[in-house]
Amino acid sequence: MRRKIGVTFVCALIAAAYAIWILPRELGSGIKTLKEDQWASIEITLARSSAVQVEYELTSGPAVDVYVLSEADMNRWRTLVSKNQVALIDGWKYYKHLSFEGLSVSYTSEWVKLEKGKHFLLIDNTDSGATMPPMNFHDDVATVAYTVRARLAT
Repeated sequence: MRRKIGVTFVCALIAAAYAIWILPRELGSGIKTLKEDQWASIEITLARSSAVQVEYELTSGPAVDVYVLSEADMNRWRTLVSKNQVALIDGWKYYKHLSFEGLSVSYTSEWVKLEKGKHFLLIDNTDSGATMPPMNFHDDVATVAYTVRARLAT
C-alpha cells in the first residue's frame, strides 16, 4: 500500500513539473488601441531562458508593425523616436521570427528561444517602422489583440 502511495506521489510530482516547465503558459495578453502616430510597448520578463510564441490580431484600422525587442533595443527605439530620428532606426535589431511588419489580419509566430531578462513587445502605428498609417488627414486608429506565451526552451 505504501509503495502504491509512493508511486502515485512521484507520478503526481512528475505531472506537476511537466505542467509547470513544459506546457506553454501565458505571459500576457490584451488589446491595445492606438491613434495614428502612437505606439505602445508591453514588457515581457523571463526568469530563465524560454521558448516564446506571440499571437497578434489586427481587429480594426490600418496595418501596423509589431516587434519583439531586447531591453537595449527598446531603449534605443524610445530615444530615436523621441528625438524624431526615424531614419536612424534602419538597421536596428529585433527578433524577426516574433515580429511582423505590416500586420493587416493576424499572425502566430513559431516558438523562438529568448534569453532570460526583459524583452518588449512593441506595437507601432507610426511612420517610424516599416509600415506607415495612410496619409488621408484622418486619425487612423488601429486596434491590436496580442498574446505572449512561454515554455521551457529545448
